[in-house]
Amino acid sequence: MTPPGSGTASLPMYPFETWRSATESLWDAVRSALPELPPLAPWGTDGRTNGRTDVRTDVHALWHDPELLVSQACGWPLITELAGRVRTVGTFRYRTADWSGDHYRSVIVARDGQVTLDLATARAAVNSTDSLSGWVSLTWFIGQSGDGNRPGSTSITGSHLASLTAVRDGAADIASIDAVTFAHVLRDRPELVRGVIPIGHGPTVPCLPVIAAADAADTWITALRTALDDAAGRQTDANAVLMVDGFTPLDADAYGALAALAPAPD
Repeated sequence: MTPPGSGTASLPMYPFETWRSATESLWDAVRSALPELPPLAPWGTDGRTNGRTDVRTDVHALWHDPELLVSQACGWPLITELAGRVRTVGTFRYRTADWSGDHYRSVIVARDGQVTLDLATARAAVNSTDSLSGWVSLTWFIGQSGDGNRPGSTSITGSHLASLTAVRDGAADIASIDAVTFAHVLRDRPELVRGVIPIGHGPTVPCLPVIAAADAADTWITALRTALDDAAGRQTDANAVLMVDGFTPLDADAYGALAALAPAPD
């Protein structure tokens, strides 16, 4: 089955260098069912250059690329900047302590040994203010605690790994970390969380969406979902590295309830 024109494909949300080969192996399995799909965009780029650029710029360029075929996004941009611009295909399921089927919870972390932690005045390290796991989940957690709606101050770090480092090194008091990233760090980079402890969780929300071009035909979306489900459900070394154990088809409506988590205005 031919996809809707030539274009770009990417899985950019977990750009860990140690996951490069496994991510490409997973995509090769998808392409074995849909050989018309292109290889993944070059690691850490916008797919049109061999140079490396800022990861945050990369993902937005990939999502808005007029030649987009397939990518992976964050749930918050899906209902904001990407609303009506892409089709939602579904989500990978991951094997982590904070992931349940096609839903997950961010991990709220702080430094071990802090005598007190006043969330209303805490210094927060945030990967990006358009991040469901890093910002929206953090403000929800603070609101649930009764300490206000936002942390005392915010430093934009550009990545969850940098946010963990900021908390570990004392540059910040608190951060909200994507569940897969946190599980990756615990397993593969434990030095980043030495002296960092979980203190809570964000809300339970749908997992990161796989997206496709807005004009993709229903028949092609169905074929893509089948290929993703087959590839993600295999017991392979690559999937074990990625902590992937399946794929769930989801439509955009599955993410509609996220709008109620919007941080309250100042």
